[in-house]
Amino acid sequence: MNQTWNSLSNVRGININLNCNYVSASNIIANGTLNCVNQSLRFPTAIISYIAQNRTLVNSSAITHTIISPQFTKFILILLVSFMTFATVSGNLLVIIAFLREPTIRTYSNYFILNLSIADLLIGLICIPLYAHKFIFGKWYLGYHICKLWLVFDYVVGSASTLCIVVISHDRYQMVSKGLNYLSDRSIRRALKFIFSTWIIAILNYGIDKFYLVIS
Repeated sequence: MNQTWNSLSNVRGININLNCNYVSASNIIANGTLNCVNQSLRFPTAIISYIAQNRTLVNSSAITHTIISPQFTKFILILLVSFMTFATVSGNLLVIIAFLREPTIRTYSNYFILNLSIADLLIGLICIPLYAHKFIFGKWYLGYHICKLWLVFDYVVGSASTLCIVVISHDRYQMVSKGLNYLSDRSIRRALKFIFSTWIIAILNYGIDKFYLVIS
């Protein structure tokens, strides 16, 4: 759609009358003449210099885009996600192995740390790689049902991890506020009740309605 733009302006005392469809930096020639719809208009030096600078920025941006290609960007993202996944999995796996192999650290409070490590390990193994796949390639290629299952798993595990942090905070608060009275009431059975409660609440809160979307 052709549009006519009529403007009358004064730049350094020089009147400019434009009647054209578009103006681009490629229309500027060396002697300061603008070619637009078979018209040649004399432009002042200030406007010529401004457009020439913008044209240099555009060319620099094009060179940068050529150097930093989309493939290189994807490669960097894959490296970062791989490092993050490795750090998450290896760190939480070491915590779980230490808890299982060393009986002296199997205390009431450390059961909550174990639960948090299991939840974060699942996030590092499943949630982060699947989300990175969609983030890097810009599209989900694994199908509708796997996408919905991933959403269910992500919501449930993420919620369980958050609730476990709440339980750990509550445990520390009770330890500080009640002292020896709280220490005498603690038991492994009570810790397991708290752990299972975090997963049950997470499943009831996020899992059931999301799972209904998967099977529907």
